[in-house]
Amino acid sequence: MNFFERQTQARNQTQRLVCMMILAIVMLIGMTSLPFVFNGFEDYLSGTGTLADAFLAMAVIASFISSIVVIGGLLKYRQLRAGGKVVAEKLGGRLLNGNVRTLDEQRLMNVVEGRLPPAPACRRCICYRTKASTPSRPDLHRRTRPLV
Repeated sequence: MNFFERQTQARNQTQRLVCMMILAIVMLIGMTSLPFVFNGFEDYLSGTGTLADAFLAMAVIASFISSIVVIGGLLKYRQLRAGGKVVAEKLGGRLLNGNVRTLDEQRLMNVVEGRLPPAPACRRCICYRTKASTPSRPDLHRRTRPLV
């Protein structure tokens, strides 16, 4: 599988996950507001309430749940916007500064230094190794810092 096929596959999977997330939020709103809406309809049918009260209860619950989801998403975005360094550290990665401890780490540094040369305007390459890294397929993050 080449890069472009994998990119298309990842884009499709991302779209599917976003749709599933939206569906989950809609279902959460529906299941949470259902008892209040039924109670409002019961009041409406008995003559003690209005139909607007039932829909108002659903709107309040929907806005509350939506705001919780949006705030949570914004907080996570704020945490992860610093880039791959933060992601690697959250996954248990540690910075490799050339002082490797194991053969697996040496193999990882060989891959980073040999097959993926830094850009001409870069001073050094930063490499993180996670605990789940294997010699055959290391999970690494490579970030370069530009010269001043």
